[in-house]
Amino acid sequence: MKIKSISIIAILAAAVSCSQEENYSWLKNGLDTAAEQLAITAEQIDGQQMLPRSIYVGYDLDELSCQLGVDRNVFKDSLRTLPEADKIGKRRLCGIYDWTSGFYPGSLWLAYEMTGDERMKESAQKYTNLLNPVRRYTETHDLGFMMECSYGNALRLSPNDTIKAVLVETADNLCGRDNRYPGSLGSSVIKVFDMTAAVTGINETNAKKAGLNVDKV
Repeated sequence: MKIKSISIIAILAAAVSCSQEENYSWLKNGLDTAAEQLAITAEQIDGQQMLPRSIYVGYDLDELSCQLGVDRNVFKDSLRTLPEADKIGKRRLCGIYDWTSGFYPGSLWLAYEMTGDERMKESAQKYTNLLNPVRRYTETHDLGFMMECSYGNALRLSPNDTIKAVLVETADNLCGRDNRYPGSLGSSVIKVFDMTAAVTGINETNAKKAGLNVDKV
C-alpha cells in the first residue's frame, strides 16, 4: 500500500510538472531591450570614432566619508575628478586604446548571437573594425580585453582569415612586450607553540645598505 501511494504521488507530480509550461518571456524581453539600447547607442555615436565606456556619475564627499567611516582627507586625493554638472548621467566615451574599448563591440556580437538581429551583426563588424590599429599596440597588457571581446567573438560568430590574422598579430605583440624578471622575494615562517614569526625578503635597512631603491607600502 505504501509503495502504491508513493507511485501515485510521483505520477501526480510529473503530471503537474508537465502541465506547467516555463515562461521565459521575461528573458526575451530583456534581450530585446538590451539589443535596442545597443542599436540606439550605435546610431548616436556614429562617426565619432569613439566607443561607449560608462556613464558619468558624481559623488558627495560627505556621503563617502560616512560610508567609509573615515575623514574625507584620507581618500579625497585618490578620487577621480568630479565631472561637470552637465555631464553627469551622460554617456562617457573612450578611444580605441582604452582598456575597455572591446567591451561594446563584444556586447554587440553577443546580442547578435542571442537574438539573430542583423543590426547587431552589422554594428559589431563596424565597431570591431574600428579597433584594427590595436593589433600593433604594445603599450598595455590589456590587449585581451580589447581584442578578444571584439575580434575574438567575430572569429567565433563570423570567421574569416583576416580576423584570425589580426588576433595572431595581436598575440605576437602581447608576447613580445618587454617583460623583465627582476628576481624573487623569499619568505619564511616559524611557529613556536602559540607564537608565529614571519619574514619576506630583506628589511628596509639592509636593502638601503645594499644600495637598492626601496619604498615602504
